[in-house]
Amino acid sequence: MQLLTLELSYFGPYQEAKIDFNEFSDSQLFLISGKTGSGKTTIFDAMSFALYGETSGSDRRGEDLRSEFASEKEVTQVKLVFEHHDLIYTIMRQPAYFRAKRGGQGLTKVGAKVELTYEDELGEFHSLDKAKEIKAKLEEIIPLTAKQFRQVIVLPQGQFRNFLEADSNAKEVVLKEIFDTQIYADLGQVIARKTKEIRDKSDAQAQKVELYQKSVYEKEGLAPSVEYGLWFERVQARLAELKASQQEQAAKLQNVESQKEQLREAIARKKGLLVDFQALKQAQAESEKLVQEEAAQIQQNQYLDQLLWAQKQAPLWQKVCDQRQSIQVKNEQLAQLDQKWQILVDEEAHLVKQANQLASLANQAEDKEILLSKLAGKEELYDKYQGQTIQLEQQLASQATEAQKVKATAERLENGQNILTKIKADLNQKRAELMAVNHNQADLANLRLQAQTTANYQMQGQELQALADDLAQQKQVWQQKAEQVPNLKAEVQKKTAAVQVLKKQLAQNIAASLAEDLQEDNPCPVCGSLNHPHLAQRTDEISQAIIEQAEKNQQVAQSQFDRLQATTNRDKAEWQSEVKRYAGKLTNFQEAVAMPAVALEEILSALKQKYVTLSKQVTELEAQEEIAVTLQAEISALEVKQVKCEQLWQDLTVEHQVNQAAFTKVQLEVKALEGKMVELKANLLPEYPDKEAFVRYYQDLQAEVIAYQEEKQAYENRQQTFNQEKAEVKSLRQAKQAELVDLEKESQIQANALAKVLETADFKVGLSDLENLLKNLEQIDSLQVAKTQFAVAKKTNQENLARLQEKLGSSLMPDTREDEAQLAAYNEELDTGQAVLGQLVRRLENLQESYQQVQAIHESSHEILEQLNRWSYLNEAINGSGRRKDSNSLSLERFALQQYFQQVLAEANRIFTRLSHGRYSFLLKDGQDRSAKHTGLELNVVEAYSGKQRSVNTLSGGEGFMAALSLALGLGKVIQIQNGGLQLGALFIDEGFGSLDQESLDTAILTLQNLEGDHRMIGIISHVSELKERIADQLQVTADQGQSHLQVIHGRDRF
Repeated sequence: MQLLTLELSYFGPYQEAKIDFNEFSDSQLFLISGKTGSGKTTIFDAMSFALYGETSGSDRRGEDLRSEFASEKEVTQVKLVFEHHDLIYTIMRQPAYFRAKRGGQGLTKVGAKVELTYEDELGEFHSLDKAKEIKAKLEEIIPLTAKQFRQVIVLPQGQFRNFLEADSNAKEVVLKEIFDTQIYADLGQVIARKTKEIRDKSDAQAQKVELYQKSVYEKEGLAPSVEYGLWFERVQARLAELKASQQEQAAKLQNVESQKEQLREAIARKKGLLVDFQALKQAQAESEKLVQEEAAQIQQNQYLDQLLWAQKQAPLWQKVCDQRQSIQVKNEQLAQLDQKWQILVDEEAHLVKQANQLASLANQAEDKEILLSKLAGKEELYDKYQGQTIQLEQQLASQATEAQKVKATAERLENGQNILTKIKADLNQKRAELMAVNHNQADLANLRLQAQTTANYQMQGQELQALADDLAQQKQVWQQKAEQVPNLKAEVQKKTAAVQVLKKQLAQNIAASLAEDLQEDNPCPVCGSLNHPHLAQRTDEISQAIIEQAEKNQQVAQSQFDRLQATTNRDKAEWQSEVKRYAGKLTNFQEAVAMPAVALEEILSALKQKYVTLSKQVTELEAQEEIAVTLQAEISALEVKQVKCEQLWQDLTVEHQVNQAAFTKVQLEVKALEGKMVELKANLLPEYPDKEAFVRYYQDLQAEVIAYQEEKQAYENRQQTFNQEKAEVKSLRQAKQAELVDLEKESQIQANALAKVLETADFKVGLSDLENLLKNLEQIDSLQVAKTQFAVAKKTNQENLARLQEKLGSSLMPDTREDEAQLAAYNEELDTGQAVLGQLVRRLENLQESYQQVQAIHESSHEILEQLNRWSYLNEAINGSGRRKDSNSLSLERFALQQYFQQVLAEANRIFTRLSHGRYSFLLKDGQDRSAKHTGLELNVVEAYSGKQRSVNTLSGGEGFMAALSLALGLGKVIQIQNGGLQLGALFIDEGFGSLDQESLDTAILTLQNLEGDHRMIGIISHVSELKERIADQLQVTADQGQSHLQVIHGRDRF
């Protein structure tokens, strides 16, 4: 993918701005400079927004970047043109934004818009405007997410220096985000949750068992035990004890229950007599009440008789009322018929007038019908002519379409042939270049072997040099010891002589003590002489302790002397032996490098120079090897493109032939149709040049005839129905008048009969009284029920009084208080016994349930423990978090991160070795901390000249820049490889130069210039002033009153 142009319209601080990246194609290295806040970052926001609909920063959205100085008529958009596999793509994207309403207050939202245009391999133009289609096409072209695209095309140099020196945990956070290894973490979490779920289940079972045993202990006093068999035996014994106690208590309760039942029967008999006495008292009270209610009941019975009489007269009353209602209805019907009769009289006059009008229009209607019959056949001619006209227009349009197709396919065939010719020429050129590159690759393996062999010899020579240094140091050590031997020997001799002097003085003092006791002629106790001419004299006081201390000092000095002499002899012997071994190794090394009798320093210097020379040669050939890989990929792509284009060209040839045949066929059909239309037009009527005029006239004439016929038919139909309606109304009027007379006569007869009934009644009653009685007829049932109930109650009361007086006779009222007290005692004894029995039952049930639950858990725990073992093993393997103390495994996610990081280092080392001229390469740091899960991502650098490792933190500013840049480029390369080998033709390095000293800055510029061979356009984003003098081609970003402007400056333009 190669960036060509970027256009910004009212986007961020830019009003109208365009970047033509082709202006930097010659140098490839250019500077993007500008003050902080001038709009440099907005350029990358625009690129990211054009491709992905989002900006390069998480805190800014596309709609937030509409220029504040854009009017409501101005459109905010970004247009990016790029090249991919020799095809040019243009992506235009407009964000959604709010603008002021044109017709009033408030805001209105303008929707987002996106469009992608391009021409395919055969030059056919494509335009996409649906977001989903464009997203799918861009994913096909650029298989990177928005975040990955930003990480590959824009390198935040300062962040990568921090990443370079970060520990494993910090690197892990960055790599997890870049390579999206969350899937491995999610898998580990699922397995961890499943393991925890099973472990919790096992723990829950253990807790349940513990709770059950604790409950049994609290209730029964049986101690918990992890030995299930022992605990089961204890519980079974206690169950047997509880069952025996339960049976004993049940028998005791049964005996008390029998005694209680006998007492209860006696109480029941006494209570029966009490009930009879109470019933007698109640019956007597009820009798007195009935006597009081009897007068009211008699009055109520009289009202019931009046209601029953009124109920009998109800039919006659209803008949009188119905006849009065019928007379009213008949009068209303007769009034309606009189009204209808008057309407018919008025309508009769209107019909006479309408008949006269129809007679005057009859002749005109007959003439119009004759004219219609003459014109009836003409419409088909107009229809046929109009259909052929439309058909001719369609055929002409089809002819034009087919002609356009023929022209288009002819142009595409010519364009396709040109493209095939170009592809074949490009293939031949690329193959020739590949052959030239491959010709130089034969020596690469030999040079790599020589370089490795030289490096190994360097390491051997450095080991010999280190051994020589050690031997020189050993010689110095034993020589220093040898120089100390005479001094220490003299010290021993000095201390030995001092001991002898002290002993001599002590002997002299002893002799002096003896001499003091000598007398003449007495023998000396030492020599036996009787004469003592020279008596011994005392010296300084010498004690035995002083002599012992002197001897001890002499022994210590002697021991030091002996030890020093022994170690000196041993060190010398070892040194001599090592010297012989070193001489042998040196001779072998000199022979191996074919440099006999040459000093080791000269050999190392020669090897170093040779390794540098070989490394440069290998680096040059490796660069050619990369070129070969790139050429092979380009050749494969061109071959695929050639096959595709040839197939498309063949398909297009067939399509062109089909289009040519279709065009010829349409031409013939047009000529035939034009001849038919000439013949048909001759048969049309000249006074009606088009169908529309003819049809309008014909339809108007036809409508007039139809209207006359419809009006005539309506008159005739109405005339017929009018006569019928008039006769029917007249007949109905006469019938209703006769019916009214009969009803009035019958009504008078019924009224007379009702008056006679009222006069003969047993009580005084009028029409209003009868009407009120008839309204209350619904009370008859309730009054009859009340009458019957009173009679039954009176009779029942009399019978109960007689029965109870006869039954009780002379019996006295019984007393049950003593029996009730005894019954209460029995009930209390039973309640207490039942409580004891219930407690025994509950204890038995609870213990039985606990026993069964623990037994069931014990039986099911085997399967759960097996599951737990399997899932725990899997959890340890995936998460590296086993419960064993010696667990030392990595999690699956960390293992995946290590693999990705190894790929990054492999790519980074290719760049780092080239930038450092073979001196440095990355290597993962050895060793682990206390938790192996959190190691494996720390970095060291290996120096090829010394073969030693050291921390990346020890690199100088320039070296650190090269290391961080190599790591960043390696990471970008791996991201592209992970996404189908995508090649991005642009790279932007964001800052990282402000903290470099002058020497490091020079190294950085030189490094970036050396990267130009990577066929990528490199832009440095910085406001460091020194870079403006060092980099010739620049894209300067300036800001003026909130608006940003772009200016391209080349080195030739500055002088």
